[in-house]
Amino acid sequence: MNSNKLNQFISHTLVCTIALSSILCLNSCTKDGKDKALQIEPKSSIVFIGNTFIDRMQLFGHFESFLHSQFPSHRLKIRNMGWPADEVALRPRPSGFGNMHRYLEEEKADIIFASYGLNESFKGADSLKSFSKNLKIWLNDLKSHQYNGKSAPTIVLISPMAHEALEKLPDGIEHNKDIRLYTAAMKEVASELNLTFVDLFTPTFKYINSEEKKKLTYNGIHLTAYGDWRVSHMLTQSLFNINAFPKSIKKDSQNSQLTSLYRTIYDKNYTY
Repeated sequence: MNSNKLNQFISHTLVCTIALSSILCLNSCTKDGKDKALQIEPKSSIVFIGNTFIDRMQLFGHFESFLHSQFPSHRLKIRNMGWPADEVALRPRPSGFGNMHRYLEEEKADIIFASYGLNESFKGADSLKSFSKNLKIWLNDLKSHQYNGKSAPTIVLISPMAHEALEKLPDGIEHNKDIRLYTAAMKEVASELNLTFVDLFTPTFKYINSEEKKKLTYNGIHLTAYGDWRVSHMLTQSLFNINAFPKSIKKDSQNSQLTSLYRTIYDKNYTY
């Protein structure tokens, strides 16, 4: 299936279900003193890029479902280009796969959500300077393109989440010290380049050190379905100053509209 036919198929598949998502449209609860919410224009093409955190988003669809339900009449186009183990300066692909710029141009990306830093953090503080340098080069490279043919993309940079302690697995105490450093470096680069930045380390670190009993991950760093729902909620709070959030599919299995939305998003991601 060529690119044009695939996009037509995906768009057709989403049309009826996106209409249903208007039922789920949320009322914004703006918090005083918070930064201005991320602006998303109608018919925006949104692309997720990054490591396993991004790649696994397509398995659950919580954040993507939020975007459609919050902007039910926008007819958003959302694509997930996440790739397990990707780093800012290392994106291994099969021979002949093509570079990322080609695919961002094919999707006419208006907004890019990018998450890196977790894999790099395993290299420790000694590699922090190199990471910051490579991150700045990569982000400037993205900003230098006009994938939609008219303007540079809006870039949202997302930090790694905290390393969760699980029984019989590394507790993440030392690793979290490095993740905190990498998160701070990412925030500094984002500020320098005037990009939107989401600190996921701080709220996830707070969660895993709280009285909450339910775990976010199955191995300390990769989210479960529940974890994806909770962390997607944290994303929406940071980006849109919104407290309300669609229920997890497992928490609201009787809602046929919500079930249909999740199912369509999953099928779209699988097809893509």
